[in-house]
Amino acid sequence: FSPLLARAFYFARDFRCRPMFPLLANFCQGSVLDVGGGNFFITAKRRGIPYTQCTVVDPVPPRCMQELTPLFVRASGENLPFEDNSFDSVLSLQVLEHVFSPITVFQEMT
Repeated sequence: FSPLLARAFYFARDFRCRPMFPLLANFCQGSVLDVGGGNFFITAKRRGIPYTQCTVVDPVPPRCMQELTPLFVRASGENLPFEDNSFDSVLSLQVLEHVFSPITVFQEMT
């Protein structure tokens, strides 16, 4: 993708996610695991989501690892490399439709 096209996709994603931000502000706190989140942590922090630590799991590092850099772990959501109950909150936005086994990813996150 060109940088301009990528920014357009992120803008569209954030626009579609507007109703979700108040929910995230109430429920997504403490240590957060973002499965397949790419650079969503930047938007979440800018929108006031009160997490203290964000760990992003993705098979490919996000291009926009800039401000507020989280811990990045290169892994598949189908086989998360963490002990159970390692995080206060887990989220995964617009990811399940891109994986081979969404049920497995969901089970790994719960």
